[in-house]
Amino acid sequence: SGSGTAGAGRDDHRQRAAAPPVTAAPATDDASHADVVRLVDETTGLADRFWRDPSVIEDPEHPDLARYRALHTADSPTPDAVEAGLRTMVEQGEHYRPAASGFMREVEIYQWAPPTDEDTLRFDTCSLIDRELVGPDGTVVATEARLLFVGGEAHRVDGEWRFFGLSNDTSRTVPLVPGAARPGTCAGFV
Repeated sequence: SGSGTAGAGRDDHRQRAAAPPVTAAPATDDASHADVVRLVDETTGLADRFWRDPSVIEDPEHPDLARYRALHTADSPTPDAVEAGLRTMVEQGEHYRPAASGFMREVEIYQWAPPTDEDTLRFDTCSLIDRELVGPDGTVVATEARLLFVGGEAHRVDGEWRFFGLSNDTSRTVPLVPGAARPGTCAGFV
């Protein structure tokens, strides 16, 4: 350490802090698709963890909840809807768990709409859902197994892609036998 590297480290930190933020690729560049795929994967992964343990909502400052909110656009209805659902589940003593298939949900983007501007991406998703709703006494209250095709939307805000959410239109649904879904179904479809 007496070699002067400590001072250099502070200078490097100041230079990084002063550097302009990295701007994500615009919607008109196919490179934006990889960013949005990662965004959708992270947000749906967090939501699935919340459904497994809805008690996370009891700590409004929980870092995972904060991250979930930060991944969405300010006008997205999704975080509020998820948090309301978690509160209801806590009140009722319920949580979700994977069905016999071993997973709860997989989501794959399978089609991109032509961009209308540089800051909006619309896409179609395939979701494979196979989960059980468990009551306070540990019994299965309900099962949900289906293949669902819905639209999604992301917006580039301040140079970063943020998730607006998935459509509530569940008209393109294929019911499945609970517990019989196989991981990779959507990936195979895509």
